[in-house]
Amino acid sequence: MKRFAVLVLTALTAPTAAMAHPHVMVDVHALVEFKDGKAVSLFMGWTFDPVFSSSLLADFDADKNGRLDPGEVKALEAEAFRDTREQSHFTYARIGDTPVKWPDVTNFKVMAVKDSLLYAFRLNFPQPVDPRKAALSFTTYEETFYIDMDFPNDKAVSLTGEGSQGCKAVIAPDPASAIYGGAVIPKRATITCD
Repeated sequence: MKRFAVLVLTALTAPTAAMAHPHVMVDVHALVEFKDGKAVSLFMGWTFDPVFSSSLLADFDADKNGRLDPGEVKALEAEAFRDTREQSHFTYARIGDTPVKWPDVTNFKVMAVKDSLLYAFRLNFPQPVDPRKAALSFTTYEETFYIDMDFPNDKAVSLTGEGSQGCKAVIAPDPASAIYGGAVIPKRATITCD
């Protein structure tokens, strides 16, 4: 079983009183990066809840110095992140009605933010996307809802780079992506331009 799944299963089987879904909470932020007037990538930030963050730190801080050194980050990436590729890194984008198949992730980092850990990584679009000509949107979720991934507010998605002026991200519930038997409706960010 892959390491990320093992960490989630560990959280599931921990002795606690009446655990309910979800077991891992993630605040998702995204930066839509533009170049020459087209969206070229999403720079993603996943901030894990403090409990899961402490589990990650305990499992991957091999020298027990209270931080993740470069070698430990590489181990974490290999064992607790790479297996999300099979699920599009929980980031489901569409250009029009066509789903995006992400090339390999770049720029993976792990940072400490207060009492939480944050994964930061870049997802490059296979081809630059002009949101003035083709609808561009994306949502983030984990299908079983063991992990609750959510844009925490309306400013969780921002845009940067040449050609992003006049464009904005609109975040709204996406009933078409309902998960957990239809009980959970993820939010979708849609990029619109004047």
